[in-house]
Amino acid sequence: MMHQLHRSLPATLRHLSVVATGRASQTGASTAALPRTVVSALSTRSFSSKVKKEKLHPFFEKLNNPDTVSKREITADPADFVQNATRDDLKDPDFAEFMAANFPEHFDPEYDPEATDEFASLPQELFLNEPNPSKPKKKMPPEEREKLDNAPFNMRPLKAYLRDPETERKKYAAAAMREVEAHLRCIPGVVLMDTRDPTATAVHQKYQPQWDPKRLLIKTPWPQLQREFVKYLDRVENSRVYNLSIYEHQPPPPPKWYKEEEMKEWEANLPTDPPIFTRQVVPKSVNWDPRTDYDVYCMNFAFYYPGKTVIELPVKFVNKDLSPALRGDSCFMLPIARKVPVLIEDGVFIPDYLNADCTDMQVGDVLRRDRLLLPDGVKLHKSVMNRAYVNYVVGVVYGSRRYMMDAKEAAAAGEAKK
Repeated sequence: MMHQLHRSLPATLRHLSVVATGRASQTGASTAALPRTVVSALSTRSFSSKVKKEKLHPFFEKLNNPDTVSKREITADPADFVQNATRDDLKDPDFAEFMAANFPEHFDPEYDPEATDEFASLPQELFLNEPNPSKPKKKMPPEEREKLDNAPFNMRPLKAYLRDPETERKKYAAAAMREVEAHLRCIPGVVLMDTRDPTATAVHQKYQPQWDPKRLLIKTPWPQLQREFVKYLDRVENSRVYNLSIYEHQPPPPPKWYKEEEMKEWEANLPTDPPIFTRQVVPKSVNWDPRTDYDVYCMNFAFYYPGKTVIELPVKFVNKDLSPALRGDSCFMLPIARKVPVLIEDGVFIPDYLNADCTDMQVGDVLRRDRLLLPDGVKLHKSVMNRAYVNYVVGVVYGSRRYMMDAKEAAAAGEAKK
């Protein structure tokens, strides 16, 4: 068990364990209770007298005491875990250490299944290279989550902050926004402005007059975008409408360890300035980082105008249990058009999906636009309606050869009875 404990110790604890062994060697205590890697380190490392005189933690005194360790007989066969291994191989100290570290419940003579976690009593100051386990996770309050889920017309709110065109525009400054801790990360982007909007033009001339009048430089906090991507996955770009509030100054970051006193002071000093600009927007050009494929590299927004801006709603196939082919596991619906462009009138609830009815569909049937269930106030875009009926395919039912043969036999048997 000592090998396993030593491997799991962080750098600070390993350092202190070596110091403890040196202290034990001075007093004449045995070092057999510690791994060979710790004992051998005594011959290559030296420690100052100041460190040696410090009082040891009770954990290390227990670790260096061989009387606290109980041995047990090893009865497992190494061949069950490592190919071509025999019990004679356990006489090799290196192989025995390998088996004890990887399979402690079978090959560690000091393994105790009923032992408690001996690291739980250690002070957190010893874990200098480990994350603080006492740091609470900041969860969204239930009332705030309910407010998001019940947003008017399903337009969830977002916050963004202005970027300085001089210091936060180029690629190195944009990379610095992304390559920080998650709760401080911001995703750069722009708002595609409408020069015919007098409010948007006035905001641009006041805060970014030297920049392109058709683009407003902004940065969006990553926790807000992550919240949306977790809920809607890839159905954010061109498929959602948000109430975007743009502020002039970004508030200071929260305390690192979320201590109660520091959190109260941070919340008391938060700015209360109203947003300088609020508009309904649609996410455009959501670029993912090509190195990781899960981090957003850039995210832009465009103004949303009800009845004019095209929204691409994802297709959701419903009533599969009413289809003889899709009811079982031998057939499936192959989606062809995963998103359908639509126009949504003003004051209409924006749905998350566009349902497609699969009732009475058989193998080889094609689901076309007449099976799309359009809510009130939602209509298909002209790019869908202007195409020929047979040319716009939403999905196709595919099935196994066995299912098709069984269907033909059932049909033939039905005809024979008639």
